[in-house]
Amino acid sequence: MFLLLFSWLVKATGATLGELETTSALGQPLEIKIVVSADSEQLTSLVARVGSMESYQRSGLVYSGFIADLRAWVDKNSSGQTVVKVVSINPITVPVFDLLIDLSWSEGRTTNSYTVFLDTPDILPARQSFSARESGEFVTSEVVDGVDPDSKEGEEPVVS
Repeated sequence: MFLLLFSWLVKATGATLGELETTSALGQPLEIKIVVSADSEQLTSLVARVGSMESYQRSGLVYSGFIADLRAWVDKNSSGQTVVKVVSINPITVPVFDLLIDLSWSEGRTTNSYTVFLDTPDILPARQSFSARESGEFVTSEVVDGVDPDSKEGEEPVVS
């Protein structure tokens, strides 16, 4: 029932772009994946593009020179989920930039903007490790300054 209702909602509202994930660090070629929600009919005609300079201007976003070199297409991730993949051939040296993605299909179109933050290569592995802990892949507890984050209020702090 839920799946049927969800499919109807996607069909009624059209394809949508969701969360952005990047595995790139500052100074590396860009690789971004953006989750797509669409029904099977929409998937057959989905086309993804990085927004044009005119689209950026209409949206009030900054069009950095390297944006013209980005390429986007509809793909599948390792889990089989439909995503928009955005890549660059050259390393990206700008730590924060706006990304405008146009997604079109036979019966509609949507445009989403994202602000992309690229970590330096030394921070990226730590952030990925932190994200893995948050997602429940593994959990560790660390005592910092004599305070155990897992202790209950009123308990004695653990000192190591």
